[in-house]
Amino acid sequence: MDLRERAAGCLLCGAVGDALGFAVEFIPLSEILRRYGENGIVDFADGVARISDDTQMTLFSAEAMIAHLRGEGDVTACAAKSYAAWLQTQNSGAPKEGASGLARDVRLYSRRAPGITCLTALESGVVGTLSDPINKSKGCGGVMRAAPAGLAVTGLKGGADEAAMAGAQLAAVTHGHELGYIPAAQLAYIVALAVEGESLPYAVEKSRAAMKRLFPHAVHLSEADRLTEKAVDLAMSDVGDRDAVAALGEGWVGEEALAIAVYCALRHGEDIGAALAAAVNHSGDSDSTGAVTGNILGAFFGERAVPRRFTERLELADLLKESAVALADEAERARGTV
Repeated sequence: MDLRERAAGCLLCGAVGDALGFAVEFIPLSEILRRYGENGIVDFADGVARISDDTQMTLFSAEAMIAHLRGEGDVTACAAKSYAAWLQTQNSGAPKEGASGLARDVRLYSRRAPGITCLTALESGVVGTLSDPINKSKGCGGVMRAAPAGLAVTGLKGGADEAAMAGAQLAAVTHGHELGYIPAAQLAYIVALAVEGESLPYAVEKSRAAMKRLFPHAVHLSEADRLTEKAVDLAMSDVGDRDAVAALGEGWVGEEALAIAVYCALRHGEDIGAALAAAVNHSGDSDSTGAVTGNILGAFFGERAVPRRFTERLELADLLKESAVALADEAERARGTV
């Protein structure tokens, strides 16, 4: 499976999970079941499946990683520029004269329940970094947009470790708590190992060791690691999806969103429909848990594994595919200079 196939799968499947969850975000599980039946939401209603800010920001993360691979700046600088462009799409109704890149696409100029932390951090004009945190937020707004860092791995000299740190840097622009950016690093590492052809269970296990190596002084890492371990154990148990997800949290914070995604991906594997249904049918941050689950599965199993009944109704599917291909091509080009 080539990098284009994995990158397209990652971004498209992430957007599918996002859109499926966005329809039920902020709705208690009891109400989801009342509206959609005993299985909850398992497919899109008629019409176009609307993405949320999760997919919007993931696209701008991809743009940032492309710029970094081209040598236009370090990850933080490129991310700050791209996220400032995303902020512009949230605060105005159309592109400004001279807009470039994704900011030219009028379809992105739509507020889709953007996270308060992302908005306030970017509006402050201060750029958060790992060494100089902007706040103490560990919301899932960091991890939900970090997958493109893992897709860039072939163009990064430091391999999966560098991809993980890039994921952390993307998140740290707006999220300063250790568990705001370490889950983003772990997601990027898992995606990077997918690109390198490893199995999903191996990637999850190796990512746990990698986080301990890359963040040896992190005070809160053990909290996140215990939750990941719990997700792995639940995936191998006979506990039902709803009870397992409830045991991992609601996904509003980074470590919970990643743990739920790890559980759903491991439990259901290539059955993407079942994995995404498990990821979004709960009372928490359904779009983010759906998005991260989709990112993982799409990276491992590729675009062809994502059911067409989802992608053919997905908003911005063309732009997602174009961005994925552009990132894959830039990573492959950069490989020759590493």
